[in-house]
Amino acid sequence: MAGFEEKRQCSRTEFLTEVFISFGKDEVQVQADMLDISITGMFVETNQYFQIGCECEIRVEIVGCNSKLLLDCIHGVVIRTNDTGVAIRFTSNIEWFVLFKIYSHYIKMGLYH
Repeated sequence: MAGFEEKRQCSRTEFLTEVFISFGKDEVQVQADMLDISITGMFVETNQYFQIGCECEIRVEIVGCNSKLLLDCIHGVVIRTNDTGVAIRFTSNIEWFVLFKIYSHYIKMGLYH
């Protein structure tokens, strides 16, 4: 992308999974696809528009062949938007980030689908 200046301080892990994002006092919930995640944030693909600075709560579902893992109560703020989605910076620690790295490694090796 011409003119784009990389500002990320942490490496991202590509990880496609479904997320549910609640915005604002009205608890507007949006279902979206997470494309990547880092220890400090994530990018989700959505055609919905959200204002930069908007606070949100995120629920991530990781679905395996025989089980499902739910990570919720993840707090964040929208820091960037474009035509394909929104970048969210976490405002709370995401202790389970390492699971995305491990699981994506096994997917690449063909051990999980």
